[in-house]
Amino acid sequence: RSSDLNREMEDLLCCKNTQYLDTDQVMKWFQIAITKAWNKISRKYDFDLMFSRLDSPGALKIKFRSGKYITFNISPVVQYEDSDVYFMSHFSGNNLLNDSSSSVYWFLSFAVCERRCLKEVAKKLPENSCHLSCLQTVTFLHGKQCNLTGQSGLTNYHLKTVLMHLLLVRPFTDWHFDNMEARLRDMLKYLKKCLQEKKLHHFLIGNQKIPETVQLPDVFRHAEPLNLFRPFVLHRDIYRKTVDMFNEMLKNATVLINEYTLHMPPDRKS
Repeated sequence: RSSDLNREMEDLLCCKNTQYLDTDQVMKWFQIAITKAWNKISRKYDFDLMFSRLDSPGALKIKFRSGKYITFNISPVVQYEDSDVYFMSHFSGNNLLNDSSSSVYWFLSFAVCERRCLKEVAKKLPENSCHLSCLQTVTFLHGKQCNLTGQSGLTNYHLKTVLMHLLLVRPFTDWHFDNMEARLRDMLKYLKKCLQEKKLHHFLIGNQKIPETVQLPDVFRHAEPLNLFRPFVLHRDIYRKTVDMFNEMLKNATVLINEYTLHMPPDRKS
């Protein structure tokens, strides 16, 4: 019976005629399982829950009786050994470089380790530091420019990676909120250099300077550094589109930042 069950699970979750978990099959099973579970308990709640977009795996929509709704992405993961590193079936977003050549290739997520690292660094920064505001501002600029010129090969994760590298390069005292403009310029200058060189190393993989408290598995700490911009070498058209988008973003930065500051809390404008 156990062998029959194993074969049944392989047919349900694995790529045909293999024992490799298929990201699309797993996502399909995951969505069906959540939908069935929700149908059993939905009467207890004042909102509805559904997977809203077939073209965006894991896009979950919660709709309230008032008509308002919120959306977020939820994906199944597989834990890497006994660590806080996870294999993810899908990443959200429409980045042009995210297409995988095979459904048996899973993405690695270091989100927990990265969050832990940021918390460790934040303890050493000035109380009124600007690092998160810098990331939010650059993310805003990128999003606005993509709305104007379309998607490129640049992602919010790349922007976060730039920030994390700079946090360990510059003195912690340089991150006081009064220095926000200078740190913003640093981020944009660093990103421009990385794009020119087509080289942006993953912050954790191969970085032996990461504190032990981050609890990054040694297999990743001692690995060869991973270049997140390597796909640009292979996809010249996407690279050119990304560089053009970035240059336009720099041209429009002043106007876009003025728009952004209109939405900032009053205490952050002073």
